[in-house]
Amino acid sequence: MLRLNQSHLTKLETCPRQFQHSILEQFLSPVAPDLQEKAEWGKHFHLLMQQQELGLPLSPLLEQEQEMGASVISLLNATHERRLNHPQHWQEAEHARTLNFEDFLLTVVYDLLITQPNQGEIYDWKTYPKPKKHQLLAQQWQTKLYLFVLAETSHYQPEQLSMTYWFVQSKTASSSPDKTAIQSARIAYNVKQHETIRQQLKTLLNQLKQDLENYERQNIPFPQVAEEKGICPRCLFAHRCQRNAVSVQGNSSRESPLVDLDQIAELPI
Repeated sequence: MLRLNQSHLTKLETCPRQFQHSILEQFLSPVAPDLQEKAEWGKHFHLLMQQQELGLPLSPLLEQEQEMGASVISLLNATHERRLNHPQHWQEAEHARTLNFEDFLLTVVYDLLITQPNQGEIYDWKTYPKPKKHQLLAQQWQTKLYLFVLAETSHYQPEQLSMTYWFVQSKTASSSPDKTAIQSARIAYNVKQHETIRQQLKTLLNQLKQDLENYERQNIPFPQVAEEKGICPRCLFAHRCQRNAVSVQGNSSRESPLVDLDQIAELPI
């Protein structure tokens, strides 16, 4: 049974042929040095937050990485009061869940899951700036999949769930250690959204079943995105897809939809 995460769903929705090349055939896109550096920073930051939730000492690590330490402290200060307001809460860092849906295993890993009797909230740490449009967050597959899976695998009603993104900007955090240094965006949830996502998933996964069958039994490639969408000129697989490719070496890698998100801790929208 194929396991799918939010990165895979994004690839399927963006361009099914991208899913074929990167997931089924394991052709990975090269990562630009600047993105690789940001990825390492993000991975290290997530590790520190996980250690903090496990009660492990952070002082030696924070002394070595002062800028990152300031970001960790700012985030802890920003979220501390919200956690104390719920004395019956339970929380776990790097909480993983799996949902069997339409013959696929949908997998999620929450940076932090906080629950109380009548409410569940997902926290996600982001090391890129907060998007100007709140709707961008609500529409991305990470938000939709994380909330959908939690609703399907818990006793909570959709209206009792939410997801909060915390945007850790190291420069801001280091210069201003108070709570205002960390921006956040809370995504509420409801039954209507839940059923809409259910239908979106069914449509996407039913198409994937058909594409997989054609690919495995008849060696028919996955469909390509329409050229008028403007994705191909920035795609590192354009030559493989026999599309009119341009040089992508000078382009910012953050614009490419084909950077393997599983290898990047944080990537701007």
